[in-house]
Amino acid sequence: MEQRELGTRNRRVRPTNMNSNSSRSHAIVTIHVKSETHHSRMNIVDLAASEGVRRTGHEDVARQEGVNINLGLLSINKVVMALAAGHMVIPYRDSVLTTVLQGKRINLDMDYV
Repeated sequence: MEQRELGTRNRRVRPTNMNSNSSRSHAIVTIHVKSETHHSRMNIVDLAASEGVRRTGHEDVARQEGVNINLGLLSINKVVMALAAGHMVIPYRDSVLTTVLQGKRINLDMDYV
């Protein structure tokens, strides 16, 4: 199976009061280019939309999805702000999303909330 098909099959969508086909998951495609002397990595990221939890009309599991999406986006913001400020400690470990974008190997079988 092609990676694109696998990604499409694993994509989560759920209708909300704001969007009938709302993406409920982030997607990352990483392209590696290697030569004898260099290794480059490019991440292409499709972020799920940040929606006000109250405006979506979701409850229970769907509400928690929205909270998790917003936490992932907040984590990206914290990493970007720390990098821009020149901080020595960058909070990559705050979410799976930022850990993956950092480029280190992680165990995705673990539960992250």
